[in-house]
Amino acid sequence: MATENESPQNDEAPALPQVKPGSSTEDFLEKHGKKTILLVILAVIGIGISFFMKAKNQTYIKESGEKFTSAQTSDDLESVIKDYPGSLAAGNAMLILADRKLSTNNVDEAKGYLTSFVKEQKEAPLYYNGLFALGTVEERLGNGDAAKKIYGEIVAAKDQASTAAAAALRLADMTYEEGDLEGALNAYQAIAKDFPGNVFLQENGVIDSRRTDVNQSIVLRDNPPPAPEPPAEKPAPEAPAPPTEKPAPSE
Repeated sequence: MATENESPQNDEAPALPQVKPGSSTEDFLEKHGKKTILLVILAVIGIGISFFMKAKNQTYIKESGEKFTSAQTSDDLESVIKDYPGSLAAGNAMLILADRKLSTNNVDEAKGYLTSFVKEQKEAPLYYNGLFALGTVEERLGNGDAAKKIYGEIVAAKDQASTAAAAALRLADMTYEEGDLEGALNAYQAIAKDFPGNVFLQENGVIDSRRTDVNQSIVLRDNPPPAPEPPAEKPAPEAPAPPTEKPAPSE
């Protein structure tokens, strides 16, 4: 029997501390919700900008192509370059203008257009065509070393460059023109191995023709024909006898 001095017993179970789940979605959003929403918004904006830029680029390509197609004069082509910088249409306009300048023997101006093309149109389908044209222009201007460097860059591109075989041929021709016959012969033989089945080389038969020329030059160099004998000196014509005086007639 309990006495009055005894404290009443508490039959209720002690309260335990509440524990939050460590990785609940609610907790994550509570801590990072603003950041997550911001990332989502940025992603949506990025997608929108991508679509916008793609549409804008398509319009740019279409407009530049139409203006290039309708261009007739050199001034029209200059407008394409000015109004649509970096476009394929601008690059094609540069190539046409360079060709027109070469046809009128304005080699320096042609070089200017081709230099701009090579600098600005590295992804263009005709990039290596323009680069090869620049090499030929450097040759015309007497800049042989610059031309060789350009041709070497084209050859190094191999299958990426449609003008690789032509560039290799020009390098071999320049070696021949400089008088290095053995070097030229080796270069022509290497071209035949490096570019098997090349239509340009096969149809024109240039490699066989060049090798024949070099071999003939080597034979003539190593077996020069004898120097022609100097012509025999003709005897000096005899001086005519002095006329004899006729005796004066007698009277």
